[in-house]
Amino acid sequence: MYIHPYKCHVTGSTSIIPLSTPAKPPVWCENDPNRCVRGAKQMIYWAQASGNNVFVEDQQKDGKAKSPGYNVKMGFQDGAQNDIFLPRPEFLHLQPKKRYERPSHARLA
Repeated sequence: MYIHPYKCHVTGSTSIIPLSTPAKPPVWCENDPNRCVRGAKQMIYWAQASGNNVFVEDQQKDGKAKSPGYNVKMGFQDGAQNDIFLPRPEFLHLQPKKRYERPSHARLA
């Protein structure tokens, strides 16, 4: 694999909107947008010796062999992936977490 998935820990955020989880494998949906996976999608693992999560066969619309990529044919829209968050009504009951503030007299070791 040439892409390495990093797990990030975001700090200082004031948003309480949770991510839509778990992420699902994307599917080829060039001819049928209704098949596109909505929400958080996994990285594409294709044509590997093992661990594939995407399987394609036949040709795409232009007659070339299908080759999955991070584009609309696999359900990835241009721009920010705003569909990775839960819809608003599902998280209204959540309260923001209280941020930990270090006491002014605390020292770093």
